[in-house]
Amino acid sequence: MRVLSQEETSLLVHGYRDTILQDYVPLAMTSLKRLLKGDDRQAKIETLYGSKVFLQRQEIEKVEERKRTYAYPKAEFFMKHGRWPSLKEAIEFEKTIEVRLLTKGEVYDG
Repeated sequence: MRVLSQEETSLLVHGYRDTILQDYVPLAMTSLKRLLKGDDRQAKIETLYGSKVFLQRQEIEKVEERKRTYAYPKAEFFMKHGRWPSLKEAIEFEKTIEVRLLTKGEVYDG
C-alpha cells in the first residue's frame, strides 16, 4: 500500500468530478424534469430550496465582507523602492500616499 501524493489525489478527484458532471448530472436533470412535469410537489419545493428561491426560516444569506489586500499601496511601494513590501510596510506606506479627492462629475487627468 502507498500514500497518494497531493497531485495524484487532485487528479483522481478531478476525474471523478468530470464523470459526475458529464454522466450523472444530465441523468439527474432529466429525472428531475420528469418529476416536475409530473406535478411532484416535493420535487418542486426541493428544487426551489436548492436554487435558493426559497430559504428556510433559520437560514440567512451571509454576504462575505471584502478582504483588504492593500494592492495599490504595494504597487506604489514597488514603484518607489523596487521591491515588494511586507503587509505591515504596505499599510504604513499607504498613510504617506497623497490622494486627491474627486468631486462628482470631475475627471482626473493624472
